[in-house]
Amino acid sequence: MKLRLLRFLPKNTTFPPNSKLVVGGVWIALALIVGSWLRIQGVFCTEFWLDEIWSLTLAERLTSFTEVFQTLTSDNNHILNTLFLYFLGDAQPWFWYRLPALICGITILPLAAAAEYRRGPASQVIAVTLFSFSFLMVLYSSEARGYSPMLLSVVLCTYLLEKHLETGSKISLWLFNLGVVLGFLSHFSFILFYAGALSWSGFVLLRPRLSAAAIGRMLKLHALPLALVSALYFGHIRFLTPGSSDLLPRTEIVLTAISLVWGGPVFSRNQLELGAVGLLLVAALVTMTAGELRRLAKAGDHRWIFFLTTLLIAPAGVLIIFEPRVLSVRYFLSALACFYFLAAGMLAYMFRRGGAERGIALVMLGVFMAGNIVHLWHFSRDGRGHFKEALTVIANSSSEGQVCITSDQDFRHEMLLNYYRPQVQGAKRIRYTAITDSQQCKAQWFIKHSPDRNERPPQSFSTPDGMHYQLAATYRHATQSGWSIFLYRNRSRLE
Repeated sequence: MKLRLLRFLPKNTTFPPNSKLVVGGVWIALALIVGSWLRIQGVFCTEFWLDEIWSLTLAERLTSFTEVFQTLTSDNNHILNTLFLYFLGDAQPWFWYRLPALICGITILPLAAAAEYRRGPASQVIAVTLFSFSFLMVLYSSEARGYSPMLLSVVLCTYLLEKHLETGSKISLWLFNLGVVLGFLSHFSFILFYAGALSWSGFVLLRPRLSAAAIGRMLKLHALPLALVSALYFGHIRFLTPGSSDLLPRTEIVLTAISLVWGGPVFSRNQLELGAVGLLLVAALVTMTAGELRRLAKAGDHRWIFFLTTLLIAPAGVLIIFEPRVLSVRYFLSALACFYFLAAGMLAYMFRRGGAERGIALVMLGVFMAGNIVHLWHFSRDGRGHFKEALTVIANSSSEGQVCITSDQDFRHEMLLNYYRPQVQGAKRIRYTAITDSQQCKAQWFIKHSPDRNERPPQSFSTPDGMHYQLAATYRHATQSGWSIFLYRNRSRLE
């Protein structure tokens, strides 16, 4: 077979018969290397942010590991992550806390290729590309939380469940059970994937003929996971209290999740023109997803029920039944990871069809790469915020003696200050004062923050007690994890 790989190669360049496999293998290897590097950079080059510090603080308060299940009622308690932080203890440097997330995030990449092996090399190449360069996958594979282990469980269980349904393998059966247990203990949002897995296996095993053998196989697959889900929910999850996440409209969060999965913009009132672009991308993704589900159903591929449940029915059910007060894009991660498998099969099919469909597939991949590269560039530059840098400016720019600071959110900034104060020279004299008490010390500095990286802060403002603050510095963050910080100095104290 002859193939011209690149235009600048000679016309008589020839390749061996397995050239496509070689090219695909080389691309997968490169994607694995680059994807791993992006995750490593995210671990070592970005600040420890509030939710990680909060998780560490909760773990340090424990006197026994059993308290993870008994007394920690904050939804920031991701069980396996909290246990790791507890057993690791007060370790320095802090990036050690992120190692489980990093290991899981890198392991996902070859597993994504393995999960797509039944659909051929093209689907494997696309799946690895999507997982490697996805901003969301990189972001949550580089922070000390439970999302990366949960995502690993999603990818692993997708592979194992399909293998078991196809071959009846006992090894894949028990590994699937183990993967489900680890997924739920990592983060309960694994429920979106598991609902799809339950419907998929039920459709395959029970639909042809309801028999004792089929029921037995279903019980072997799901008895342990369902028992765990029940115990975990009624004994722990339902008692959890929401954290300090920003209360944003549900529609905005859902649209942002769909947009971000393909590298699209975050929906923001500060950039309405990007919102229009995001809506076009969301419409395209929804249309193509509906078409792919229809194609799978017509082709007799039973995964259509899995994708339909995980991507639509389960998320809608959670929003309607539980009505969560606090909602975030990261709560949909297990569904978004499954979307990459749907997209990989869809784009591989379009590519094989050739013609206009191949062109559309290439355009969609180009949009994905371009959008995610922009987000990854912001992430490498701005990370999850720059509180430590802001604290350094406060310490170096303040006069001798005690320095009083306040903010627009006491819980968040006091915790950040307590964590970073020992790490910044001259910061020991900085004291945090609640906004309600700031008049007593006439705070020299005021910190405002926003989850919107495009937020336009006012140049100055005044407090009810007559203090006048002027914008001194702005520190942006990427998006989703962390905040943009706006540092204000009290001009009244300088006049």
